[in-house]
Amino acid sequence: MTDASPLPISVVLCTKDRPDELATCLASLAGQTRVPCELIVVDAGSPPAWSAVRAFRERAGAACRVVHREAEPGLPRQRNVGACEARGDVVLYLDDDTILEPDYLAALWDVYAADTAGEVGGVGGVLVPDPTPRESAAKRAFRRAFLLQSHGRGLVKRSGHPEFAYATDAPREVELLSGCNMSYRRAVLDELRFDERLSGYALGEDLHFSYRVSRRWKLVLTPYARLEHREAGAGRPDGGKRAEMAVVHRYRFVREQIALGPFTWCCFAWSALGDLLWTLRHPGGGRLAGVLRGYASVLREASRVGDAASARVAARDAGASPLVAARGAVAAPHAATGNVSNVPDASPLVSVVVPARDEEACIGRCLESLLAQTYPAGRMEILVVDNRSRDRTALIVAGYTAHDARIRLLSCDGANQADAMNLGVREARGEIVARVDAHGHVEPDYVAQAVAALARHPGVVAVGGPYLPAGEQLLERVAWLARSSRIGVGGGWYSDKQTEEHEARTVGCPVYRRDALLAAGLFDPAMAYGEDDELHWRLTQRGGRILFCPALRQHNRPRASLRALGRQYWNYGRGRLRVLRKHPDFVQPRHLVPSAFVVVLVATALAALVAPAGCAALLALLAVYGAALALAGVLVLRHGVREALLVPWAVGVMHLAYGGGMLCGAVAALAEPRALGRKEAIS
Repeated sequence: MTDASPLPISVVLCTKDRPDELATCLASLAGQTRVPCELIVVDAGSPPAWSAVRAFRERAGAACRVVHREAEPGLPRQRNVGACEARGDVVLYLDDDTILEPDYLAALWDVYAADTAGEVGGVGGVLVPDPTPRESAAKRAFRRAFLLQSHGRGLVKRSGHPEFAYATDAPREVELLSGCNMSYRRAVLDELRFDERLSGYALGEDLHFSYRVSRRWKLVLTPYARLEHREAGAGRPDGGKRAEMAVVHRYRFVREQIALGPFTWCCFAWSALGDLLWTLRHPGGGRLAGVLRGYASVLREASRVGDAASARVAARDAGASPLVAARGAVAAPHAATGNVSNVPDASPLVSVVVPARDEEACIGRCLESLLAQTYPAGRMEILVVDNRSRDRTALIVAGYTAHDARIRLLSCDGANQADAMNLGVREARGEIVARVDAHGHVEPDYVAQAVAALARHPGVVAVGGPYLPAGEQLLERVAWLARSSRIGVGGGWYSDKQTEEHEARTVGCPVYRRDALLAAGLFDPAMAYGEDDELHWRLTQRGGRILFCPALRQHNRPRASLRALGRQYWNYGRGRLRVLRKHPDFVQPRHLVPSAFVVVLVATALAALVAPAGCAALLALLAVYGAALALAGVLVLRHGVREALLVPWAVGVMHLAYGGGMLCGAVAALAEPRALGRKEAIS
């Protein structure tokens, strides 16, 4: 090794029964001009490849932490084990049959180091020798005409087939990375995990994961990080199983991540025709039988998902419960997952309600966190209420319902989250109802901790905990720091720093006793925003208690732009006014400060136009407020200089938007006095 200074890169190498290939790969890793900070070998082999790992450890010495983990077979599972073990800022996944050129890691790191804005979520390298020339012109034309897998610009076709970018002269942004060498920032792996539903060899798991990453971050392919992929035969499925797996996994990928409408499925069908025609040229090795089995499985899966969707529509049109109607359509093939009504368990049944509108980027991570709960699986149901989404949210959820009977998809025709929550609560069968935001996720023990808290405090009707930031982009961090600042919010529930359980006026996305919700009349759809605060006020006025529990941690993605943050707080201001008009006793001074500031600011600005004294007052007001914003930036300086410079702007946007929204709502209320309140509708 020529350079012993470690890089903050962890290398995760998943292997199974390839000791010779693993030893060769590790030898090329040991010969890098820059070394990783650690190597994690996740070994599903029998026996494990101890000698190859021991040889690398002896050569690397203290410069590289070496971990050898035994794991159950399954590539996505092994990759997730490696992600949990890794400590580096960047995690590089390598196949055990790859050989790196000496500058591979250095070239990889150069891309991350140049990304000062933190927009790049993943980086991959290129293969040598370039496999593109081995493809004939006729083959290339045929595969492109039928939208099949081919070489090209690194994009994903509407049919779901990848277009791999192997030959590139300069770093380029792509939509997918090859599983034999792909790296991701720690922030990506903190939010996303490889799909363990793709078991065994899991053909296509790299496409499933990297495409999801590309929807939120940039993926970059650099030609300066070069390696050879020898594609060892050991451990790979035979031709028939591989062909079947390719068809089924591609269908699931299209259904859950690509499908936007009939055109996408036309592309999928067209590529299926091309796939069959191409296989007919080389049907041997069980490939043709595998392709036919694959499309037969696709038809069966599509009919189950379609039957479930039809049942939900029919139930809605007939006025029946969509949950009950859909249960029979999808639960039977997945009875092993858990029929919540027939599990003999003393634990209370918990219904998790997830209102979702246009959440295609986050709903998968949310559901994965709920399915990973330590609470007994048979005592939990998950109701996703699609609130007129215009993206693929419902399609993604439908993919989960086909694999786990605990998840149900409901369709809400209402216009806001109050309507969606009310539908979910009415359809819930559990005595405990947990609300979880679709753009967040929860800790594995969240449901268990909530149930335990309610059991400890019989008089408590709702428990909730702190929100923790889930986003890692710069403006997401800025939005969160602004919201967590006393200067930004004046002491809201999300800035609660107490470490002991205590009563609170309101908490975010809590876990309720269902009978208390029904007795209070559920959420008020007229609120639009602030519906949770208004409901919590009614609950406490009826004698209920709300408890803040630090152990109940939800991770939430903040807004990723100042414009989105301003729109959010404008709506918060209008929603707060609705609550105050309905319950005047709810008001606290901090609720009115932003509006008062906007009024004073506008008044002094108008006075400055006509009188010198008004100009002096305006300058004094701006100076004081500017000093307060600067203080907000200083208080977060430990989080970074860029954050400290941007937080004052975010705090200012929050104040002005919230105050302006409340004033706008007040003007609308004066013009139409009964437009914003419906106190008579809910007791």
